Amino acid sequence: MINETVRPRFCETDGLGHINNTVVAQWFEGARDPIFKWFTPDLNLNAWKLILA
Repeated sequence: MINETVRPRFCETDGLGHINNTVVAQWFEGARDPIFKWFTPDLNLNAWKLILA
């Protein structure tokens, strides 16, 4: 199981503190690094074993 804690930045919210819906996809992109490290621990692109499709 992977746990990733996301702390919203000021620029990702509006004046009422609501999260902008466009940043959710960016949070998912940031959470994929631990998954890539399962397959290629040193993240060496020459030995990459996983693609994102």
